[in-house]
Amino acid sequence: SDLHSAAYGINNHGDVCGFYSERTPNGLSVKAVLWSADGRQIEISGLPGYPYSRAWAVNDERVVIGISYFSAQAGPAFVWRNGVVVALTDASNLTDPAEILRASGINQNGQIAANGGFGIDLIPRGLLLSPEALVPGDCNCDRHVDVQDILGVIFHWGLGGAGSAADFDHDNDVDMNDLLADIVHWH
Repeated sequence: SDLHSAAYGINNHGDVCGFYSERTPNGLSVKAVLWSADGRQIEISGLPGYPYSRAWAVNDERVVIGISYFSAQAGPAFVWRNGVVVALTDASNLTDPAEILRASGINQNGQIAANGGFGIDLIPRGLLLSPEALVPGDCNCDRHVDVQDILGVIFHWGLGGAGSAADFDHDNDVDMNDLLADIVHWH
C-alpha cells in the first residue's frame, strides 16, 4: 500500500501525474505514476540505473515529464510516452551540451520548460526544449516504423493498452487499429 503519494500535473482530460511510495522487502520504492481519468494507475519507470522517479507534468497526449534519481541525489530528467522513457537530453533539440536539471512543464505542442546547466560550473538557465516528434506507429521510439514495431503490436495484442507503447490510439486496447497505424506509417 502507498505510504505517501503526491500529484503534480494534470491535463485537460483529467489525467494526473506524480509519484507514490511504498515499502518493499528491499526498503522504500518511489515511482512516477500517471493516474488516468478513468481510474487506472500507470507506473512510469524512470531511466535505467535510477531506482526512483517522479513525474512533474503531463499534456493532453499523455506525454509525461519527470526526473529519475538516487535517494536524495537528483538524476536526469526524462520524457515518457506510451510506455517508453527517454532521457530528456537525448530527446531534445539542444546543440550545446547541457545537463538538464529539471523539467517542470509541457504544453500541447510537446515543448518543455526546463532548467539546465552549461559548462564546467553548470550555470543554471531556463530552457525551452522541443523534443523531436515521435513517429506514429513507432513502438520502440527509434523514429522508424518497421518490423520491430509490428512485433511490438503483436506482443501486446489483447493485453490491454494502459501505458503500452503499442496502444497508438490511446483506447486502452492493443488491437487492429494499432496494427493499422503501423502499416500506414511503415517506411
